[in-house]
Parts: sequence; structure tokens; C-alpha cells
Amino acid sequence: MQATAKIPVFLSKRTPNGILPQDLPGLHHPWLLQKRDAALKRFLKNGLPTQDDEDWRYTNLTAFEAQALQRADNSSDVPSKTNMSEKAAGRAVFVNGILDMNLSELEHLPKGLKVSSLRAKLGDKNAILHDFFPETKGTTTWHDLNMALFDDGAVIEVEAGAMIEHPLEVMTLGTQQQHATAYHVRNFITLGEGASLKIYKSKASNATTTNFATHLTHIRLGKNARFERTVFSQHSPTGITFSHDDVALAEGAVFKKTAINMGGKITRQETHVHVNGEQASATVNALTHTSNDAVTDIVIDMNHNVPHTQSQQLVRSLAADKSRAIFQGKITVAQAAQKTNAGQDHKGMLLSDTAEINAKPSLEIYADDVKCSHGNTCGALDEDALFYLQSRGIPRIEAEKLLQEAFIAELFEDCDEPLRDTLMTRIGNALQGNGE
Repeated sequence: MQATAKIPVFLSKRTPNGILPQDLPGLHHPWLLQKRDAALKRFLKNGLPTQDDEDWRYTNLTAFEAQALQRADNSSDVPSKTNMSEKAAGRAVFVNGILDMNLSELEHLPKGLKVSSLRAKLGDKNAILHDFFPETKGTTTWHDLNMALFDDGAVIEVEAGAMIEHPLEVMTLGTQQQHATAYHVRNFITLGEGASLKIYKSKASNATTTNFATHLTHIRLGKNARFERTVFSQHSPTGITFSHDDVALAEGAVFKKTAINMGGKITRQETHVHVNGEQASATVNALTHTSNDAVTDIVIDMNHNVPHTQSQQLVRSLAADKSRAIFQGKITVAQAAQKTNAGQDHKGMLLSDTAEINAKPSLEIYADDVKCSHGNTCGALDEDALFYLQSRGIPRIEAEKLLQEAFIAELFEDCDEPLRDTLMTRIGNALQGNGE
């Protein structure tokens, strides 16, 4: 059906007439075709977020919107795979948003763990798919864009009682293209009652042209399930990435996410957690390192809906050059959620006089028997500490790096030692000092 809304420039190549591209997966399912078509129409009506939207006031997308984006081509110029764990339950590798079975290692998954391509699932007429497309609370316009145009994604399922010993690795790789590109990924992760799983996810790209990606992930944890998600993103300098984790916890479930964002042009990372079962707990740790003129926005929305639950947000921001790091954190405690224990802590470090860090911590509490706190501080490198290190023969640029590593170390204290060493090595390689 013809859309009446004006087609934005950045969609003019992919949906020139406001009609869903016919190469999208799942269009033979009438219910999904209807969902996709409705999402596209909403997006064409509302467009991308603007700085008039309170949650996007620090991020300007106008320059990006002026570029006509195409679907990424197949490319043999794939960045090399770098494993985060010596032993893995399996490895799923996505190239430009499509699961690449030739690069993946999914033939010998442990009992109780299933990993599938969403595109393949949508091609299975017998698959039960409605549960994979729940309504997302707090949906923003780019979620509609993802719904309309997603090409693929991971479907990860852990059976009740299955305790997966080694982490599952998921790699998202972007390749060099001749033109500005876009791709959209939709993931689904479910853990049954008493199940446990760790996922180590890494993102890397060697693209030098504008590349826009959206990632929307639904995570559902059953009773007493335990899920740990570690994400290391080394974005290309021209990369524009929006990601959203929509997490729901049942009784006694435990969720932990550690996210590291390095590089990129514009990055928006959203984590929305719905603590729906008593004795459930959620931890979200995040590190942002921005440089050049990059903008990275970390959004954490923690919702406590029942009594006797816990959550913790721990965020560190490093901003260099003319870049901007943003943290928007919120804790909402419903009236019924008595005995909630929730904390939020953000610290920022400015690495240049022209960098900027914006923070908007928020508490919204409707219960009266809770323990909730938030803290926010921002400053520059400690010149006395720098002088001390330099007086011991350490060059300034190395001294700055050491202080930055000490500033962020708290984020990884609870990580397994091999993972902590891997993360700190990668972060250390990416950090840059500002001295001569």
C-alpha cells in the first residue's frame, strides 16, 4: 500500500515508494507483514528522534539523515575474528547484519542450547513465531524502523535446567562498502527456569563510509535463570549504531550486563529492564570512551515492579577531543515494589578542555519502604597523580593511560579473571593519552 508520508532521504534507496522491500524475510506470514507495514508507516509519519525529544536533546541526527543509505553488499573484506574466550559453547558470526554460517561455529552446541538465524526461523512454516515479536514498552521511532526493515538476527534458546558451562560468543562484523549503508538486526534470547548462560558479544567494523545499524534484542529470563551478557564494541569512526535491550526477569532471575563502547560517530545504547519477579536482581555496568567529535549516549531504565528486588547501575564515561559522552539513567519503583534496593553511580572524566559529558540521573519512587541511591561526579585527570607518575620516569601519555585504566577498573571487578584480562587489554589498546 502506498504511503502518504514523505520518504526521508536516508530511506530513499531502500524504500523509494514507502513500500516494504520484497526481499525482507517473513513477508509470507500475514501477521508479520501487517506488523512490518504498520511499523514502516509509523516511522514515515514520525521520523527519527530530534533534539526536541527530551531523551535525545544531546544528539543531533540531521547530518546523517541527509545521506541516502543502501543495503550492505556481500563482501570478502571481513574484519578478522578475535575471540573473547579460549573455550566457547559456540560462535555465531554476523556480517553486515546477516548470520554467516561459514564463519560461525554452531555445529556442536552443548545440550540444552539452541542458536538459530531469525531469517531461517521465519522461513520455517512450522515455527511458532508470535512470541518472538512482543510489544516493547517505551518504543521509540527507531524501533519501528528496526521492525519494518530487519533482515536477520539471532534466536538463542536455553532449555529449563540447562546450565551452559562455557560462554557463547556472538560477533557482529561490518565490512568496507562503496556507498553509505544500513542494516537492522533483531535478536531473541530466552532462558527457561533454572537455566544459565553467558554471552560474550563483540562488534567490529573496517568501514570508512557511513554505516548505520540498529540492534533490538528481547531477553526473557525464567524463574531462577541466570544470564550474563558482555558486549565489547569497537565502532568504526563513521559508524552510527542504535541498540536496545528489552529485558524481563521472572522470580529469582539474575541478569548482568557489561557494555564497553569505543569509537564510533554516533552511538545510542539503551537497556530497559523490567524486574517482574520477587528476589530477582539486575546489574548493568557500562563504559564509554569517546574521541574526535563522536557522540555516545548510554540509556539505562530500571523498572522495579514487585517487592524484594535489587538492581545496580555502574557507569564510567571518558571523553576526549571534541567528543560528547552522555549518560541517562533512571530507576522507577512501583508502589507495590516495597523492599527494593537499587543504586546508580556515574563518574565522568574529561580528557580535554573541549570534550563534554552530560549526565541525567533520575529516581522515580512510588513505594515508601525502599533503599535507593544515585551519584554523579565529573572531573579531569588528576594533575598531582600525573606529576607523581612522571616523576617516577613514566611518560605523560602512558601516565594518562594508567590513570584512565584505574578509573574504569571497578566496572570489571566481578568479571571472571580471563574475561577481565581480555577486556582490559582491549581497552588499554584503544585508550589514548593526551600528553605530548
